[in-house]
Amino acid sequence: LLVSAAIAAGLAVAASFLPMDGRAGDPALPGDALRARLEAYLGAQRERLMQYPGHAVLVLDLPQDRLLAFADRLRCHPDGEDWVLGAAHAPESYGGAVLALLLDAWRPEGRSARLDDRFPFRGVPSPVPLAEIHASHRRQIFLPVPGLEPDDLAGALPQTPQLPRMRFRHPSSREIVERASYPFLRILIDHPGDRGVAWTNHLGQRLDPALLMAHVRDVYLQERSPDRELSDHTRLHSVLLLLADHRQGGAVDAAAIQERFVATELERRSFDALETEVVAHYAQSLGALLATPGLDWPASDARRVREWLAWVEEGLFADLDAVPIQHLAHLLHGLRAVHGNREKLL
Repeated sequence: LLVSAAIAAGLAVAASFLPMDGRAGDPALPGDALRARLEAYLGAQRERLMQYPGHAVLVLDLPQDRLLAFADRLRCHPDGEDWVLGAAHAPESYGGAVLALLLDAWRPEGRSARLDDRFPFRGVPSPVPLAEIHASHRRQIFLPVPGLEPDDLAGALPQTPQLPRMRFRHPSSREIVERASYPFLRILIDHPGDRGVAWTNHLGQRLDPALLMAHVRDVYLQERSPDRELSDHTRLHSVLLLLADHRQGGAVDAAAIQERFVATELERRSFDALETEVVAHYAQSLGALLATPGLDWPASDARRVREWLAWVEEGLFADLDAVPIQHLAHLLHGLRAVHGNREKLL
């Protein structure tokens, strides 16, 4: 079953957009009022949210007809032994996003999708095995090496931590384009058949999930300034990826991730661009941290979390109509998890 733990947790509480009130007598927690506003707003905007199924699944159970209508607009382009997924003239925005969506939300014969299923992409003569797309993505993911162009790597691996990237051939121009890799990284974490398995990518690099996640971990822990988040979307998903790897037994110290997040992300109050996108992802990461068993939340950390939630609630999302609905889905997903673990903060 390849539904990610984070999305599964969201779906478990998201059968409808009903406010999730605390027990009678519970003290108020900063963010409660914002969460209630989001529940009502996204409930009213449900149809618009479903136009973005990769975000809709964070907060609602996506109807199959809406998923299949969206998928009908996708294309699966052959490229030698590989597949390139996306729109008619461009690869997907994030590497592995289409495959992740199908594994998370597609329900062939009423069950969760598996890699041995075949999906009927438009314009392809016969349904495409998801396993072929998965194998293609393994060949397309790579670790950049500073100072070397990808085509010159000849199997070399970086000596310093780097975020994994993905390389696709543009289906129209045939030029190579790069994409953030976080959706496919999540598949590698969740898929039991990938753990302990190594492969060689198109650039000759010998890779495995543990190596890739070690780079994500080291980039996150060593890069103490968050100012580069928008340069690679994997940065905004690093905490989620690392905690998912931790749950699967990976070599990730969840307490170190928590320490870095509280000391860095929760102290940040100024942003260069797309403030609501970054803060919404912070909320999702915070919710995942609070939901992680075994982490201690001392009074000082709980106070900093409450202060951050109060800052978010005070005005950043005052006008929900002015915020992209995709950002609001991340925010609500995070605030639901915060609410579900409120006792750790009070």
